[in-house]
Amino acid sequence: MPVLPALADHLWQSLLTCAVLWGCTRLARPNSAVVRLALWRIAAAKLLLPYALLFSFGGWLGYPVAHTADPLPAPLVAALGALTPAVAPARATVMSGPLAFAFCALLLFATLAWARVIHHEMRVEKLRVQEEAEREARDPDDQPLGLGFFKAVLFTACAVSVAAVVMLAGAVEDRLWRRDLLIANSLSLRDAVVSMNPAAPGMGLRTRVVASERSVLIRNTSIQDLAALAYGVSHYAVWSDQMFSLDSAPKNQFWLSGPRYDVRVQAPILSPAEFDTYALRKPITKLLAERFGLEIYMDHKCQPPCGRYGVAQTDAAL
Repeated sequence: MPVLPALADHLWQSLLTCAVLWGCTRLARPNSAVVRLALWRIAAAKLLLPYALLFSFGGWLGYPVAHTADPLPAPLVAALGALTPAVAPARATVMSGPLAFAFCALLLFATLAWARVIHHEMRVEKLRVQEEAEREARDPDDQPLGLGFFKAVLFTACAVSVAAVVMLAGAVEDRLWRRDLLIANSLSLRDAVVSMNPAAPGMGLRTRVVASERSVLIRNTSIQDLAALAYGVSHYAVWSDQMFSLDSAPKNQFWLSGPRYDVRVQAPILSPAEFDTYALRKPITKLLAERFGLEIYMDHKCQPPCGRYGVAQTDAAL
């Protein structure tokens, strides 16, 4: 995000937070000055610390989904989309140029005014804290009124809700971006050129995926691992209906898990560092059908190009 819109949103969110905290100090007027001093200190800290930190943390945590291709709940996306213009107007309207500069200047002026108010209130509340401490020292029974259960619950709920919503927004945006990236790479790889060669001996059982801007290399993979990567499932979710005897065909020699291959898929890749192997589903399914005559079934449905290459030699089921 450009600097000016990001700064504008930070200043706007700081002003909204200061307004809410000012309301909290009014509610805490009958209570101890320590409470109001803490609220003004939070307001001062918010002027320096942007919510973008919590937003990024939420994106780093990510939104939990059963599968990378699963869409997010539509009501959640709609609710956060409706909330964005109110809390991040620069992000929502894509401000740039003179408009963003003018908006930042106006918000900066208002923020400086709030900073003076916060500084003054902090000085006043510090004096009141000292006075309360002196009165309590003279008379232990002369203690300021505590915050109380309901106000404490209200303030805590507000703080937790704000932090949770900001992190949730970051997680949702990250998941939407990753799903859009998955769709774009899937379309790019749909008609990709795929080559498959035997892997060098002695490489063990570890499979590696190396994505670059021009291709995806899957090193030392078995057919079982390859199908699992392409369909985003566990290695153990891929099985075959072929009957075999462990006495005559040890597991490391079984065609589904024994032979190891190097597979290269050549096509433009967006954001290779964040590549999702589920984008390989179509080219890998086609490769296994063309080279081995395999049909892949997922949820009891044969995946395209099912039946295109005649009768399959065997089935690999997911």
